[in-house]
Amino acid sequence: MMPLSLPLSLPLSLPRALPLALTLALALVGCGGGLTTQDLEAARLDVKAKESELKATSAAVETKDDYVDFLSASKGGAILIGPEALTQAIKGMLPYPFEGKELMKGMISGDFQVISVHNFSLLPGNQARLTLKFKGERVKVTVPSQYRAFVSKGEVSAMKKALTGGELDVTVSAYLSPKDGALVLKPRCTDGRFNANLGKRKGDVMNGINRKLMRKKKLKLSAPLSASARLLTTPNHLVILPR
Repeated sequence: MMPLSLPLSLPLSLPRALPLALTLALALVGCGGGLTTQDLEAARLDVKAKESELKATSAAVETKDDYVDFLSASKGGAILIGPEALTQAIKGMLPYPFEGKELMKGMISGDFQVISVHNFSLLPGNQARLTLKFKGERVKVTVPSQYRAFVSKGEVSAMKKALTGGELDVTVSAYLSPKDGALVLKPRCTDGRFNANLGKRKGDVMNGINRKLMRKKKLKLSAPLSASARLLTTPNHLVILPR
């Protein structure tokens, strides 16, 4: 296995400048630049994603030296988990059922399932990216009376069709629990493609997905770990380094 090679010159001060995008967006809204609330929310999420990517890359650089030293010293005992094994572990949790109210309480009902996973890849900074496919059956969209004047029948029909299936792009952050050494996975849905355009309601559905479905998962490892064990990702493995 070759040592991890990462760029050492990174624009790590960039996160401080990223919020400028939001400031400019607010200025455009105030000046009648045509941006909607959804545009601003999309800009905010994009800024947050960029900050997360930079932090992950910075963390990978910090861990790189430990990994190189470990390999150079030919130490044994490292745990290497490949993408195939991680994908199979996720498949073992599927199908994963959930109810429509978890997407938008009081407005969406039906029976939903996450049915498959694909496009799994490991990222720097103890992260992974994957795509989940879901389907919905007996989908019903009910608009509360106080909102009926603002939601057309066409929007309701489009939402119902959209939620019959689609794909969710998910980023998973991993860390070792300091209490019991378990591997903790923290997912977040970054985007979704649905069977029809959700329009202005996409943000609400995405918020519901992250709030109700993207819960932390703790996985017990077969080998006991010390509190000083380290975790890192390479393009080919999730690596656990004992101390």
